Amino acid sequence: MVHMRNVFISGSAEEYGKSWDKYSAEHLAFELSKRLVAKGYKITSGFGLGIGSSVINGALEEIYLSKYKHIDDHLCLRPFPQGISDAIVRKELYTKYRKDMIGQVGISIFMFGNKTVDGNVANADSCWEEYEIAKAAGNVIIPLGSTGYVAKAILLDLFYSIGEIMHIGVNSSYRKVRIYLRYILTFSNYRP
Repeated sequence: MVHMRNVFISGSAEEYGKSWDKYSAEHLAFELSKRLVAKGYKITSGFGLGIGSSVINGALEEIYLSKYKHIDDHLCLRPFPQGISDAIVRKELYTKYRKDMIGQVGISIFMFGNKTVDGNVANADSCWEEYEIAKAAGNVIIPLGSTGYVAKAILLDLFYSIGEIMHIGVNSSYRKVRIYLRYILTFSNYRP
């Protein structure tokens, strides 16, 4: 499955919460993408606020410092279109853009997921929308719950959903549960 080698890293971070600082969050994003590229995965990034540059820099470091030279084989950059003043048109375009981007991957990783609204930090609805799209597309979903915000909400949602998945039958759904649990346990408690 070619899509299972393609990984979307979703997230935004206006702030990093009590457990993380800017350096450690950027280090996590950098090392995650670097190690995934080293293992043969292709990273897709939408340049999420606060983490997007680190995701890209980690992937690029591995691409340039190793045997890889073809950036497009290991990194897909999908910055969102800017300057769309009509909020309804922008939302529709961004949803279509997200569906197209996530439809090209088999794994979606979520970290942080917050933004500023009227001077207050809130969960980023865009990250939650990406989760819903990834779930509908059948992606393996890996929330880094220790980063908080939407990533933590996704982790909780998956734990509630696992019971539903287990009742479907012992087939690919059982395999997904095992994959979710393995990655959740591996990555959600990662600390730099």
